[in-house]
Amino acid sequence: MPVTAGTGLLAIAATGVWWLGHDATPLFVDPRAFGTQPWRLLTSSLLHADLLHLGFNLYWLWVLGSVVEGVWGSLRTLGVYVLTSASSSAAEYALFVGGVGLSGVGYGLVALVWVMGRHDPRFRGVVTRPRLTLFAGWFLFCIATTISGVMAVGNVAHAVGAVVGALVALVATSRWQTRWRWGAATAALLFAIAAGATLLRPRINMGAGGSAPASVGYQALERGDAEEALEWYREAVEYGEDARSVYNMGVALQRLERNDEALERYERAHALAPDDEAYGRAVAQASARLGYVALGEGRDRDAVRLYERALHFVADESSYWHNYGVALGGLGHYEDAERAFEIARRLQGAAADGSSPAP
Repeated sequence: MPVTAGTGLLAIAATGVWWLGHDATPLFVDPRAFGTQPWRLLTSSLLHADLLHLGFNLYWLWVLGSVVEGVWGSLRTLGVYVLTSASSSAAEYALFVGGVGLSGVGYGLVALVWVMGRHDPRFRGVVTRPRLTLFAGWFLFCIATTISGVMAVGNVAHAVGAVVGALVALVATSRWQTRWRWGAATAALLFAIAAGATLLRPRINMGAGGSAPASVGYQALERGDAEEALEWYREAVEYGEDARSVYNMGVALQRLERNDEALERYERAHALAPDDEAYGRAVAQASARLGYVALGEGRDRDAVRLYERALHFVADESSYWHNYGVALGGLGHYEDAERAFEIARRLQGAAADGSSPAP
């Protein structure tokens, strides 16, 4: 049974590499699975969280998968694995944050073999009543542990895998008059899952949906791709604004030299998390940067406003006080300008002539 054995060996290898501490992020489901990296819908199924998770899934993959492969052949069995893996992974991601493991495939095989056993004697007696009860009981147990917070389980993946497996069996066993109806139902379900994992996800997701695009955005920032990072962070805030994502949008905008927009994002991040000093410093730095540009362009009134904003958050930066004094002098507020220069001198520990802005 090459496909079943190969799938099991791939699961062992991928899980082992992950357990040894190697980076497995290219295998997890994230937004790129629905664009340039569709393999993530399959590779996430190969990873397992612990030995019990891996052993349980591999046992039933072999018991049930070898029966399907023995009857249907390797190519059709591979199709079943791909379909149940991709659909269950996508559905779990659509409603929550995605997961790992072959459980969706396992439940797909249980449902497929059970339905097939009612029509094809070659499958009869494989999914016995005790086995069916075991899977049903485990499904309910996993829901209970998830709700109670004891153990997070991909219950959506289990359910969708079972439904897809049953639909595949119904398509395979139906007469031609009704086969198209089951085929249409399968296609409709797959379309709904795809829509839920992409366009509709911000509306239907019940988990920390924005964490996935935010993570991809951070990776883009790390490799210096500010344009891509900005797009991912825009998607992340569709799930609800959080200060970190909004701040990182500002970082991306700043790297793209869209400084006015960057300041807006920093100010929004500060409004969302006013106790985080990092966001206040970001507002100060962005304001000072724009203030320096305003000084160079002779827009002293704008420069005063921007440096006052910067000094509201960072009052011990001598260059801010110096440039603030220059802007005040440009408006004819000489006494206020001199006071600003005096503060700058105290902070610098040296005199400044006040004739030109400091870079």
